[in-house]
Amino acid sequence: MIALTAIAAAASFGRPRLLPHAARACVARHRAAAMEEAAADWSFLDAAYLITCPDDDGSNPRLDRVLPLLRQVGLGDLVEVRSFERDDADRIRGCYSSHISVLQEAQRRVEGKRECNILVLEDNIDVSPRLSSDTLAAVREYVTDPAAGPRDMVHLAYIMYVPGLRVERTSGARERIVRLLCTPDSVLGTTAYLVTRSGLDALLAEHARHGYSHGDAIPNVMARLFPESRYAASPMPFHRAAGIKSLVNAQLDNLRAILFLPTFYTAWERLLVGSGLSTSVLFPALVGSFAVTAVASTGSLVSALLAEARGEDVNLLLPAASALIAIPSLIVIFYGARAPTPPEPRTPAHLRVETPCTHTSTPPSKRQHADALARATWTPPRPLSRQDSRSRQSRRPPPRRASRSRRGDHEEAAGGGCESLLVSRNSACGGCQRPS
Repeated sequence: MIALTAIAAAASFGRPRLLPHAARACVARHRAAAMEEAAADWSFLDAAYLITCPDDDGSNPRLDRVLPLLRQVGLGDLVEVRSFERDDADRIRGCYSSHISVLQEAQRRVEGKRECNILVLEDNIDVSPRLSSDTLAAVREYVTDPAAGPRDMVHLAYIMYVPGLRVERTSGARERIVRLLCTPDSVLGTTAYLVTRSGLDALLAEHARHGYSHGDAIPNVMARLFPESRYAASPMPFHRAAGIKSLVNAQLDNLRAILFLPTFYTAWERLLVGSGLSTSVLFPALVGSFAVTAVASTGSLVSALLAEARGEDVNLLLPAASALIAIPSLIVIFYGARAPTPPEPRTPAHLRVETPCTHTSTPPSKRQHADALARATWTPPRPLSRQDSRSRQSRRPPPRRASRSRRGDHEEAAGGGCESLLVSRNSACGGCQRPS
């Protein structure tokens, strides 16, 4: 967390709405020019889906924002919108099930095909100012080349601020395609990706074997299945929009508003691709350099002020300018240290090593039985039909619920039930719920 926040200080200390008007206008002009140039040939796609979640009253400002962008890059007539209700009981499960649902639909559509290319987008997508027709043409040539080698996914947007990620340039003429070497912690997101036949079958086979495990997001599944067979367009043609709130993890929305500014993420992308170093190396190095520079600059200013107080002739301009950069850097690092940590994904059930209970077992409570039964009978939701959308618009928003006890809130946030107790990171015993 400190690493991400400190790095963000290098690019901007404000949110997108605080950018000067001239800067925003410049970014908008570059994006418009890029989109006009890059209305690419998407005929190589076998299917394209846009995942969205309407609001409770049936409106969907996220969809209204993204559809004009997709039309400008030539995807307006190709993308099929799939709307899903928000899973307030488990937002991670809701994201997982929506992607599985569209991938299952795509698999039925391409049944019998040896090769296929499926594009999946989310409604938090935005267009990069570095979008170019050359990059999209390179993606098309790569995914349609039978001699390109094994590839399961090609990201058109990915999160670069994750541990264990290393970006490797590909050899030959494909200079606009990079390889993403990942660890299980390299959760690259699902804003925009292409999945091939092998990747599609692998994801759905994993789902058929194990289903959804509480807290195991779909990007985590991809990271485990494809540590060396994911690629990306370089530079990224799309990215996650900075001003769109997260439906899954809202704790870091303020930080995302900085990290996904075009000025910042393009600089970080150049550094990651150009250096070839892992983020696990770059993050500590940059945080350390920020901290050393900030402390040195602040110390220089203090020394200059003390010298001037003694009557010495000192030029305060340079120390003051350095401090103007150093002090905000220290504040941002402090903010990162205090920022809420996002919930860590729980280990899936099929990868979990169970410890036998050494205590006297006590029967689960009626609430635990009910929660376990609810999870056992849960099935992935289907996309909303037009009739569903109309009925949602005619309904009034549900009334605000009365406040619950702290214990009830904790159970709801954790997903509730036996599984959340069993998978405690403190190795709580699954039989009697006592700490091991």
